[in-house]
Amino acid sequence: MTLILGRMAHTVYLEKRVQVADGEGGLTTAPTALDPPKMKAWIETASQRGMERLASGAIISEASHVIRARYHRDVDRQTQLTWTDRAGKVHIANVLDVNDLDGRANEMIIIAAEVVP
Repeated sequence: MTLILGRMAHTVYLEKRVQVADGEGGLTTAPTALDPPKMKAWIETASQRGMERLASGAIISEASHVIRARYHRDVDRQTQLTWTDRAGKVHIANVLDVNDLDGRANEMIIIAAEVVP
């Protein structure tokens, strides 16, 4: 599968939740932007047929989107993604799985589950 740059129409913002001091001697979690904090991506709604080629059964049942992008070394299962679709709707999703397609850190496919408010 080849990354088609012309289809990378979405700007995706990348954050991780990290533990920080809460000011009262305890810890809380706060979002922290990755470096770089955004990437261009090609985002598709996950289909059952397409997912069977990409992920295990447990991930298939939760997945809502398949995201293709250039490789980002800090994206993992603790990453949260935010993007706005063409209709202006903001989407927030948690990463379920990341696959380095060629094993050379050029391109990745992210399986994500949208967070429903």
